[in-house]
Amino acid sequence: MSVQLDKDFVVRKFRYIITHVSFLLKGNKELKIDPRDVLELTLEEDFEHNFFPLFRIVFSINSVLKHKLIHSKDDVRVSLRIDKVYIKGEKEYSAPKLFLNSIFNVIDDIATEDILNDIKKSKDKKNYSKKKSEKEEKKLTSDSFNIVEYYLFNKEQLTGIKSNVNAILSNANVADAVAYMLQTANFKKVLMKSPDNTKIYNEMLIPPMNVLKGLQYIDTYYGIFKKGTIMYFGLKYNYIIPFSGECEVNRKNEKKITNFIVPKIISTLNEWDKQLGSVYKKGDKTNHFILCDPEQLEIYDLEDSNKYINAEEITLIDNYKSAEQKSDKVISQFFVDETENPLISSMFSHLMKSSTKSFNLGINNYDIDMITPNKKMNIIFEDSAFTKKYDGKYVITSVAHKFNKSKDGNGKFFEVIGDVTLKKD
Repeated sequence: MSVQLDKDFVVRKFRYIITHVSFLLKGNKELKIDPRDVLELTLEEDFEHNFFPLFRIVFSINSVLKHKLIHSKDDVRVSLRIDKVYIKGEKEYSAPKLFLNSIFNVIDDIATEDILNDIKKSKDKKNYSKKKSEKEEKKLTSDSFNIVEYYLFNKEQLTGIKSNVNAILSNANVADAVAYMLQTANFKKVLMKSPDNTKIYNEMLIPPMNVLKGLQYIDTYYGIFKKGTIMYFGLKYNYIIPFSGECEVNRKNEKKITNFIVPKIISTLNEWDKQLGSVYKKGDKTNHFILCDPEQLEIYDLEDSNKYINAEEITLIDNYKSAEQKSDKVISQFFVDETENPLISSMFSHLMKSSTKSFNLGINNYDIDMITPNKKMNIIFEDSAFTKKYDGKYVITSVAHKFNKSKDGNGKFFEVIGDVTLKKD
């Protein structure tokens, strides 16, 4: 397939701006930070193996502030707003749009014990907790700056997911059980497809456990989706969706398809290396395009070898009905099913097959909101041989976004570099 970015396509290189950042201490006391003192942000999202994102921020702060944070260690929160813009011209940018605006609790890496010991040894220990004179404050402020790293998390989200459940639901189905869990956790902004398992159970027993384990229990013991389930609780939205290469649930006006364009290294795309970023096609409300770096493409194809190493047929032995279910492959694997999950064989078989082909893609300057687990993901190769061999549906299983200081924007802009992993549906 030949890829040409004609006049209907517009390349947009995205930048991210921290418009507000501050520390909130006990009593909501606010210590504002110059956004330029944020050195780095990383956002790692593993939709396949983790339930929550790993969101890391690195500050450069002076000694006064560092000591205040240490003494308020258990009460520190971070208020953070990030906007996004795209480059329109050489020095022209679009109007800012909100990307993220939240208050986070933190996990820090400050060597608290060592610093507190230093403070105790200090001759002016008694004066430290008192209001310092301007001269003393100035002296401390002029000390060398400290690099402080925090991991940010949503406390309400974690508190909700740890809420305890224990119930017997009568004449209920899987959707009822999941709704009960989400209501207990007080979760909002949930994108969930209707379950494939629509069976009505006379009684659904949910043993004593927290909501997260309860959702996993429902998925394993009763079954939600025949292709397996992605449960992911993100910074902005929560997802309970099939492990599928289709967009089966989406927000209002959300683009459903993200296409990764992989040019040849020696490409008919003129200066592709200067066009890396998001690509919009005029009038297209369904598709979004991202131009990838072909030099960072990695392909893992285990399809042939896995036929001999791993089983592709699942034989399910039902202890309750003394019955068997089989898929149509020659090589087989046996396991005993002690659940009431009618989908377990298809779930397990699909998740095994999805690991046979995967892609790692390197991307830059893109719109992060276009990379979410509910979207349909396509890979478009300029090299037709690759397109023929790897045509098909893919599921995004992980993405790591790294925000680095951009050379443009007088130090206030961050550019983003991404590493995306897709697996075959």
